[in-house]
Amino acid sequence: MNRKKLLIAIIAIVLVVAVLLVIYFDYRSKHSISLMSDEELLQYFEDNNIQLSKKLDTSTIRWMIKTLESDPDSDACTATNYEKVFNELRMVVKEHYGITP
Repeated sequence: MNRKKLLIAIIAIVLVVAVLLVIYFDYRSKHSISLMSDEELLQYFEDNNIQLSKKLDTSTIRWMIKTLESDPDSDACTATNYEKVFNELRMVVKEHYGITP
């Protein structure tokens, strides 16, 4: 009888963890800047008065945002022509996720 209760408890814990993970990843996918479509991304920048160079394609911007989402203090682009844009995006990412500069 104790084995049956233990098995039921383990199954219940696994189910609860699975549900929490689904909720977390669903929330993250809806609120992550890097997972926005190109149109949503450009609209997000427009809504937040962020001016980016027309020379930058969205794949480069998305790469920068993904880099900053994983490490907001990254210096991946600090020695390039994109340093100013990268630092501006850093502030956007930090603000979006509530990270104090």
